[in-house]
Amino acid sequence: MICPKCRGEMLEGYIPTQILRWVPKYGRARLSHKGRPPEEGFCITANTVLRYSNIPAWFCRECDIILIDRKEPPAPQEWPEW
Repeated sequence: MICPKCRGEMLEGYIPTQILRWVPKYGRARLSHKGRPPEEGFCITANTVLRYSNIPAWFCRECDIILIDRKEPPAPQEWPEW
C-alpha cells in the first residue's frame, strides 16, 4: 500500500486487540455504539473481552502513521495458550 501522506511504501501488518473503537475528537467513548451514526463513533472490532481480533493495518516508517481497513473486520479468535 502507498502512504497517502508521503507516497512511500507502507508495511503490511496487524494490530492484535480485544476492543478497538474510533471516537470523534470531542465525542464520548461509549460501551456500545450500536444504532448510532458513524460520526458519533464506532467499534472496529467485535465488542468482546474473551476473544481478540487481528486488525489488518499498514505502517509508514517515514510518517509514523498507521492505516486501518475497517471494511473487512476479522472474526474474533480465542486467545492462544502461552
